[in-house]
Amino acid sequence: MEAAVQKHGGNIVEAASRYQRDARSFIDFSANINPLGVPVSVKRVIIENLDLLVHYPDPGCRALKEALSGSIGVPVESIIVGNGGSELIYLLARVIKPKKALILHPTFSEYGDAVLAAGGEVESLLASPGTGFYHDLSAMPRLPQMEGVEMIFLCNPNNPTGRTWTREEVLGLAGWSAARGIWLVVDEAFMDFVDDWAEREVIAAASSRSRLIVTRSMTKFFALAGLRLGYAVASRDTVERLEASREPWSVNWLAQVAGVAALADKDYQARTREWIEEERRYMARELSAIAGLESWPTETNYMLLRIKRENRYTRDLQAVLGPRGLLIRDGSSFPGLGPDYFRVAIRSRPENQRLLDELRRALAQL
Repeated sequence: MEAAVQKHGGNIVEAASRYQRDARSFIDFSANINPLGVPVSVKRVIIENLDLLVHYPDPGCRALKEALSGSIGVPVESIIVGNGGSELIYLLARVIKPKKALILHPTFSEYGDAVLAAGGEVESLLASPGTGFYHDLSAMPRLPQMEGVEMIFLCNPNNPTGRTWTREEVLGLAGWSAARGIWLVVDEAFMDFVDDWAEREVIAAASSRSRLIVTRSMTKFFALAGLRLGYAVASRDTVERLEASREPWSVNWLAQVAGVAALADKDYQARTREWIEEERRYMARELSAIAGLESWPTETNYMLLRIKRENRYTRDLQAVLGPRGLLIRDGSSFPGLGPDYFRVAIRSRPENQRLLDELRRALAQL
């Protein structure tokens, strides 16, 4: 029986079972995690605070909120911390309960899942390959799909396409939607990897705007996917509503102290931005030159690709790469993408070179 398409990347346990390899032996290009690994400063603070595990964690995440407040420049009262960004996406859908939400596809699947789990309806707006999977935000108010919409989800930079919108575009949509009582949720999980992130992010604006919520993840940039840590910024009233409806102690002690240490590690942040700037250019150039592949420009740490071979699909490519210890992200679970699409993370130069070599070999076999 053919395995079901995975909704997310990074499932090394399932891959180990399928390909009969040790889970840690894979080079995982299916998950968009910083290849520099967990910062040394974070590892140190986790070890130093292991004794905290006998105590309940601070339900208010006060130290981490204060560190985030200083980093983002918003009041502590406008910040909520969660067990990864996904927890917060499900929380806000459950609290706000939109009857109908508009989702710009192809994009992260959890937005729609969260709305459906909260009893709402999902309206999908698909972008085409011909536009580079770009949605014109200024045209959205005139779309018939906007009828009855109470919430809009926007992934910026978008996953899996790697495209971004400008601050002006996003805030323009935020102003229009707020005036009509529509919530705009902007997911900036990968914004830290964007070169001009400071000119594109809107997270600070969310603290003073009604019906604008911006979520962030610390698991990608700081390589903390297994620890789970995310946060969101919104108006004080909105944060109070969310906090009142959440489960207690969802953010453990080690995640809280790790977050504080990560925010303080400026050297790690600088090294990460130096790495991604160089490797993004390298991978864009090399992948675009591989025969049998179509690629799209990216502004973050992953790239969307398509196999240009008749009757050849991502599952066929993964079947060749898996036994060789490489994982890629099947794109067919993203609405608007077919079984010939896949996404790859941008990793270290030796790992990237290995992927490029194996892709050339595998495509020659298909």
